[in-house]
Amino acid sequence: MLCLLHLPESFADEADSMTDVDASSVVPDFLGKYCLECHDNASAEGEREFESFKLPISSEQQLIATDEIIDQVTLKTMPPEDSEQPTDEERLALLQELRSSVAEARGQFEGSTGRTVMRRLSNREYEVTLAALFGRRVDTLGLTADFPKEKTSHHIDTIGESLVTSGFLLDQYFQAASRLVETRLGKPSTEPKSWHFTDNFQQYEELSGAHRTVFNFEYLCLYEQPNTDTRQGGYGHIEDFLEGVPVSGLYDIEVNAQAMHRDTHYDPKIFRIDFSEPFQIAVVPGDATKGHIHYPQAIEPILATAIVPDEQPEWLSFRVWLEAGQTPRFIFPNGPYESRASVIETNRRYKDEFKNPKVGVSRTSLLREGKLPHIRIGEIKVRGPVEEPNGSKEERAVFGNDGFQEDHALDQLFAFGQRAYRRTLEPADRDRIESIYNKRLSEDATPATSCTRYVEDDFVLAVVPLPQRDHAG
Repeated sequence: MLCLLHLPESFADEADSMTDVDASSVVPDFLGKYCLECHDNASAEGEREFESFKLPISSEQQLIATDEIIDQVTLKTMPPEDSEQPTDEERLALLQELRSSVAEARGQFEGSTGRTVMRRLSNREYEVTLAALFGRRVDTLGLTADFPKEKTSHHIDTIGESLVTSGFLLDQYFQAASRLVETRLGKPSTEPKSWHFTDNFQQYEELSGAHRTVFNFEYLCLYEQPNTDTRQGGYGHIEDFLEGVPVSGLYDIEVNAQAMHRDTHYDPKIFRIDFSEPFQIAVVPGDATKGHIHYPQAIEPILATAIVPDEQPEWLSFRVWLEAGQTPRFIFPNGPYESRASVIETNRRYKDEFKNPKVGVSRTSLLREGKLPHIRIGEIKVRGPVEEPNGSKEERAVFGNDGFQEDHALDQLFAFGQRAYRRTLEPADRDRIESIYNKRLSEDATPATSCTRYVEDDFVLAVVPLPQRDHAG
């Protein structure tokens, strides 16, 4: 059970209203309404079947399944975003019932011949915890990119025996948390800037000659989905913006784009995509200092997506979070599987349609005369960082909606500490928070800096994934 995950404050506010709910119907009602469409006996997506799930917990396997349900509902990863969502009251009622059943079952199992395995949060759960605590996604930072790799079983990353903690890993937690605080709470105030790019759209090396000849680099084109073997047009970058954005923040990106030749007469099997589906474009971050700008990188979560129009170029708008030094890159998620193979096969089967094909049809001829499906970008605008009303999400998450208030600094730290520890603060907790805060003040730090340094120094201990029990036979 995820004892360190943040629940929305409204959950606690509504706790008293849950007492009238019929406990015997909470679990089957919730599963029936939100889960069984994908996880009944017939479907069992992801090898998860909940149609036969019922309380009380009578086996270790059922205990593991219950823990997993608690994890997913707490993280709000299930039901998926495109499905009907339960209310906070429904989530809380389910979690209360399941946690009560887990506690009862563990008491019984611990009195038998079974044993318990202590585990920490997985890297994925750790990042979700930080995102919940700070109010914004943190996957753009790659905080766990250098953590030891975790063993999985059938894509499950919560196997207790594999989630051990070492001195090296503990040091990584401190570094990751400190980096998060410094990046999100310590960033300087920066005036927004605007960039407008209309040319010099460089492509992957093998495409460079054809694009110079046909387009004179006036278009940035996406020819295939990312992460293929050839990477010919899987990632589109802005050559004149390799330095990336100056500070971490929200940025507005506008792209003038068009889906080209979705109506091509070439055999769809060549491209291994469904041409009845509109072309999609997505934004991912890139960092020219972290690897080849045309290749997959360790940190490239999808930041935003849009449907690309067919008839004529249109402006598509995105608001995305970029870290300092990151530059936006564009991908074609539902594009052809491999551009080079598509070109070779099109050449073989349709070369007679081109002028003077000679030995074969070059990519230059295909771009000039052919119907090669792709996404074409003619202009890109970037503006930011965008100012957030009433302070950043991180500031509101740490200090409250009114922002930092010097006269109530300790109260704000106590409130944050309670959220970080996920429990009511004991007097010893309050004494420790006050001691650290006063120590920072004695070092001539400002009250605001002292608060931030406390968060950096002390909250790490609250969110380091300390061990928790997974029951094993």
